[in-house]
Amino acid sequence: MKFVFLAAILTLVPICAFATPVSKEQANTYYASCVENAAKTEQRFSKPSQELFCACTAAKLTESFSIEDMQTMTDTTNPNARKALNKMIVNVYAPCMEAPTQEYHVTQCLSNPQVGRLGGDPAALCQCAAAGIAQHLKDHGGAMFEEILSRNPNIEDPMQALYDDPKFRSFAQAKLLKCLK
Repeated sequence: MKFVFLAAILTLVPICAFATPVSKEQANTYYASCVENAAKTEQRFSKPSQELFCACTAAKLTESFSIEDMQTMTDTTNPNARKALNKMIVNVYAPCMEAPTQEYHVTQCLSNPQVGRLGGDPAALCQCAAAGIAQHLKDHGGAMFEEILSRNPNIEDPMQALYDDPKFRSFAQAKLLKCLK
């Protein structure tokens, strides 16, 4: 997902001088904007998957992000803007990728002609692997993205960066092979 949440964040950024937690009202505003922007810009995922992602990220905003983080992240003149964005990727985005990752992985897996040659039902194999991958990402997504960002701190599309990561591809392959048993 190409930072669907960035446009939503802009609706929340007031001017303030001290650390201010994201309120539930601001998270609800973010959620509505996230869903609206995702419907317009993100074609890889179904509407229910996008809504789950937006709901999760809205909740995570109230737990691990501040209004000041948002201000920094959206201020292109601030030298710490990318650092704040990466904080959001690790602490807000990554733990919420379960639904979109599962959906995306099933699609990617089923489009791979090699999966059909493994034997068994490709749809069942892909669903099995995707469920394991999604759970792993839910549990370890932050650490996975910290590692990805340590190698490339300027990723544009976190989902694509994940699927381009050799460690993740190897992990996904192992999950698929485990589903054959």
